[in-house]
Amino acid sequence: MQQKSSPQLTRILSYGFSDKALILPIFDAARTVEAAHRSLTRNLIPYCTADCHLTQKFPSNSLHGVHVFLDMSNIEISFQKALKKRYGLADAARFSPLPRLNLHFLTELLVRGRPSRGLHVGCSILPGRKEPRYVQDLRDLGYQVDVRERKRVENNGHNVHQSKSSFVFASKSVSRYVEDLVDETLQTRIAEAVMEHFQEQGTIVLATGDAKPAQYSDGFFRYVERALRMGWNVELVAWQGSLSSSWKDVEWTATWGERFRVIELDSFIYDLLEVQS
Repeated sequence: MQQKSSPQLTRILSYGFSDKALILPIFDAARTVEAAHRSLTRNLIPYCTADCHLTQKFPSNSLHGVHVFLDMSNIEISFQKALKKRYGLADAARFSPLPRLNLHFLTELLVRGRPSRGLHVGCSILPGRKEPRYVQDLRDLGYQVDVRERKRVENNGHNVHQSKSSFVFASKSVSRYVEDLVDETLQTRIAEAVMEHFQEQGTIVLATGDAKPAQYSDGFFRYVERALRMGWNVELVAWQGSLSSSWKDVEWTATWGERFRVIELDSFIYDLLEVQS
């Protein structure tokens, strides 16, 4: 009987700790971009099957396509946390360089071959810095990109509202940088889509785990709830570790039945990790 050969391993990531100069490798199965895409396609089969069922149940919503809204900070930072969990790393570990999320594959996962009526993403950058490469990558994929500068606040700035403490970007001692109006801007895009297509309700695909109110709005959860009341279907796409309990509330989800569903990204994590060249 022929033994099944073990997969070839390759270094896919490296990490270290801030107090040490040592950089350690992480190994996993070697793959090509084509192999990663085949894996993604295979893993999407159950979701595409569910899409066919929902097309029969909600033909009007399916006809009017999907409107995608991507909370980049939430998805990207939660991606790094999910990778640490997958490879058993401590929270204090720091990837070097940072792992890259395959935005083309992520978009394919969000859209899944359905008619796309709009791709929107909210991002933030440090003041005075050039836009990171992924911003242009998102534009090339067809996203409307809203980029906002992070706001500098002093460490003792008690008057600063922090809806997402994990998204605070700190300098060494004096000040830190927090996201400013990123969530609110993306929520405005959701409201615009709902109003502009109020007679053509489709499906909102929202990629975030966040449900808390923002500084100047009542949060993604309330925007989704309003859209559902107006006849939209909603898909919430998130990493398990950042998925707010509000999205899993049994009584609330039962209210909407199959018109609301949650898709967790964790089973796609290796598919979505960009293959190093």
